[in-house]
Amino acid sequence: MFGTRLKEERARLNLTQPQFAEKIGVSKRTVVDWEQEKSSPTIKQLGLMIEMGMEAYYLLNDFRIGRTIGDLKQLPAYQEALGEQMTTQNADERELLTRFRQASAETRAFIMKGLEL
Repeated sequence: MFGTRLKEERARLNLTQPQFAEKIGVSKRTVVDWEQEKSSPTIKQLGLMIEMGMEAYYLLNDFRIGRTIGDLKQLPAYQEALGEQMTTQNADERELLTRFRQASAETRAFIMKGLEL
């Protein structure tokens, strides 16, 4: 039920009905009607809800994926940081693997034994 999910998301953002109504640009009565399933918001109003941090997928599908528009806006920076980290890790891992392969059988056995700890 959209109304119940809307109410939950509004509460999660610590907004009263009047505060929420003001942010969306509607009356408190309109918010009450949405929460009681007497009417539905427009696509534009739904977009404003998502912009303020409501989880779109949950509002529309009753299933939380734990992502808001704020998360998505941060995604490029996260991917860039992760890419740099993966490049560093991959370089270190490649070096380790190269050295491991070049080591004598005795050295490899010693390393493997140490990894069992």
